[in-house]
Amino acid sequence: MNRRLLTALVFGLSLFASAEALAQQKPGKVVIDVSPKWDSYGAYLHKMMSGILVQWGRVLLDSKTTPPSGTFVAVKFTMDSKGRITRIIDVGSTSSAPGEQCCITAFTTSAPFGGWTDGMIATLGNSQELTVRFYY
Repeated sequence: MNRRLLTALVFGLSLFASAEALAQQKPGKVVIDVSPKWDSYGAYLHKMMSGILVQWGRVLLDSKTTPPSGTFVAVKFTMDSKGRITRIIDVGSTSSAPGEQCCITAFTTSAPFGGWTDGMIATLGNSQELTVRFYY
């Protein structure tokens, strides 16, 4: 079986998701920008990124969208300690409107990402601002 892998970078670590699940659509990479306070919570970010990657592939496949190669979409948002997206602050993009919408849909339908542990809340507070960047 020929398996292609997609890579998402999280704090310099690679996260792999099977491309088979993403059929013919091949999203690029997803990178999350967070404060250094998140350094001890790589497992949480890994789970979050896995869900976003899988959903992104599904959304692209279902919408039959092929955004321009070499473009990106950045979604800046706040997340609360229950793992819910509480506000989308900004969306920056060099992609097409359908490419942008696929990223937003993949991101929002992946949430909630799971409640934070007591240790996470002690370190991060009750909410955090993050940015997820999708690269086509």
